[in-house]
Amino acid sequence: MDCINVLEVNRLGRLNEEVSNYKKKKYPSLVVGEHNRLRSSTPGKFNSPRSIAIDPETNNIYICDVGNDRVQIFTESLRFLFAFSDELNGPDGICIDLNNVLVTQRDSHAVNIYSIVGVFIKSVGRKGNKELEFHWPRGIAVSLDKRIYICDWANNRIQCLNFNLSFNSFFYGMKGPRDVKLTLLYIVILVENDLCVRFYDYDHQFLKEIITRGKGNQVTHSFYFCLDRECNIIMTDHSANCILIFSSRGDLLHKYGSKGDKRGDLLDPVGVALDSQNRFIVASRNSENCIQMF
Repeated sequence: MDCINVLEVNRLGRLNEEVSNYKKKKYPSLVVGEHNRLRSSTPGKFNSPRSIAIDPETNNIYICDVGNDRVQIFTESLRFLFAFSDELNGPDGICIDLNNVLVTQRDSHAVNIYSIVGVFIKSVGRKGNKELEFHWPRGIAVSLDKRIYICDWANNRIQCLNFNLSFNSFFYGMKGPRDVKLTLLYIVILVENDLCVRFYDYDHQFLKEIITRGKGNQVTHSFYFCLDRECNIIMTDHSANCILIFSSRGDLLHKYGSKGDKRGDLLDPVGVALDSQNRFIVASRNSENCIQMF
């Protein structure tokens, strides 16, 4: 089911089964990392973890460990498997496409492609505002036709590449695009500076905008989001220390979490993903340096 089929359901105000299950979440089933504000370079621990991607074939979890300039890989039970760091400098955004892992490098203004086991294949990019240039690239996603969509954050645009890392196109009209997800019909973009989520079609035409601030929504600062099967928007708010779930029409369906440093609390949550069992996987960065699964 794609988002277009869900819009009418959400207009009727019916909460789907996924959201009902979200409301039952209270305590994490698993935690990995320090959870005590200590930064560590030890394998399986973190120094400012950020974005998260899940391999649909194995359910392995890939996490950008920014402060250690590496990507760490865990099983679906959060058991450490391996890490890779070749040619990485400030890994920020990550996605998986079949047998490849794509990572944006915030500090090197580049995009890297790796094999699924972390072997470096290719890179493109440098600082700038021309084709194949970036200024602090962030979120990244790959479409079914193998086009790569990159949030070119400081250039206020999405840059689209072909899978061989040649240039395809730009589109603009947003201030600080931070994260991007793709459905069959939509390009969905979290725009950090406007605190909104925007929907575009694959001709890059703007379709709709969901405002995530004000009128009871009260998102204060969000970097990352994910989508569930019903196209509900699940986003972290690292300033308010919570997870918020919005319908595809913009209704706030549920708010989860509160500030704290105990198991189950959220402190500085950033990256978020939803696994095949509908469990939240949340990365808490500088204040906690841990991953929690709810």
